[in-house]
Amino acid sequence: IKVNGVTDDVLRLYLFPYSLTHHATAWFDCLPRNSINTFEQMAKMFLGKYFPPSMVTKLRNEITNFHQHPDESLFEAWERYKLSID
Repeated sequence: IKVNGVTDDVLRLYLFPYSLTHHATAWFDCLPRNSINTFEQMAKMFLGKYFPPSMVTKLRNEITNFHQHPDESLFEAWERYKLSID
């Protein structure tokens, strides 16, 4: 999709910094200017920095193996689940 001649890739790359907060903003600000030319490059760098494969595997295992304890209410289990993946 092109809006006024601007490709979707360029638009996403332009808007990406506005989705960041805290440490991610600082990380982005330290990147050399014009060092990233596509959104795919940006996504790979961001995911490599903040979601390395080891973290993804760990989170996937925690989610897959999560279960409600026999003496635990659904609300308590849900709260524990949210804390475990945060």
